[in-house]
Amino acid sequence: EHMLPVDQFEPQLAPLLDRLQHRIPHNAQVIPLYQADAVAVARLHMAELGGDSEVLRRRILGESADAFSPRLSRVLLIGDRVMGCILARRLSKELVFVDANIVDPAIRGRWANIWLKLASTQNAMQSGVKRFRFNTFDHYGDTRSFTERLGGVTTRTTVLMHRLLK
Repeated sequence: EHMLPVDQFEPQLAPLLDRLQHRIPHNAQVIPLYQADAVAVARLHMAELGGDSEVLRRRILGESADAFSPRLSRVLLIGDRVMGCILARRLSKELVFVDANIVDPAIRGRWANIWLKLASTQNAMQSGVKRFRFNTFDHYGDTRSFTERLGGVTTRTTVLMHRLLK
């Protein structure tokens, strides 16, 4: 688990996004979760991260105690197609837990994740958020290096045990 201050996102990501602006499709936009097609957001989540579709549906629609924030969570559209999302929930006035940061494989590794993170952070900061908390796995080395570069810290480590079944 990691904790990351939000104040370094804009100085680090805005110049990158400026350089990539010409690659962003003219019909791309980042919108709040409450304006997005909940079924399409769930479909992207299920395709990329899996999960329980009914639990996910309730969280997206705000029908559970651990629902995603409809205003802090952001969705990336190209045209009317959901291509990415950051699903998060507020834990306190200054702290948000980011449950999912998903970008469709067709546009991963380019401009999309930068724009999604920057838009989410700018919105969160306007709402008084000072820190993001999130989990990641060891094989996401880019996430860990990004966290360190922005002054984040690891707050907890979990070891996942598994046994191969014959």
